[in-house]
Amino acid sequence: MEKKKKNNVGFLVAILILVGFPMLAMYYMNKGVNYRKDLFNQFEDYGLAQTLSGDSINSGENVLLVFFVEGAADAQKALVSMHSQFDNRKDVIFMVEGIHGIQDTAQVLGMIPSGKRVFAKALNISPDELPGQGLLIDRQGHLRKRYDLTNRKDIELFVRQVALLLPPKKTPKAELKRETEK
Repeated sequence: MEKKKKNNVGFLVAILILVGFPMLAMYYMNKGVNYRKDLFNQFEDYGLAQTLSGDSINSGENVLLVFFVEGAADAQKALVSMHSQFDNRKDVIFMVEGIHGIQDTAQVLGMIPSGKRVFAKALNISPDELPGQGLLIDRQGHLRKRYDLTNRKDIELFVRQVALLLPPKKTPKAELKRETEK
């Protein structure tokens, strides 16, 4: 009788390992895939972000975050917070008019004087509606979304979508140096 119980327990453990754990892993993998799909589906496409001369603003490996923070204290706090969060990523560039409390300006590009007009035209809005707004330009130079920097949920969405567009950090490969005994 005791031996039969041990066999049943062993069988149940084997079933758990062979079936239960892979099913649990599939569940969480699908949950992550659906999360990424939902974030991608929230993107809009306002077209290629261009300068007045028609050149693409962002092409290559960088994600460009554009901030219009003048006169909006909440937007300035969001800018400083996001800059500190993405400060170690060299592929995130901040375009802003002025510095607004940013300590490390290596990732900051100054806004061209006509920048407000260019972005307002791309969004089909008046330049007066831009203060307190943030824009996301992806790695291919497409203007993807407009965020209200005075709304906490929009700021959180902004951070999640920027992180979604960034490639994983590259870790250097370990070098194996063998030494021979003499």
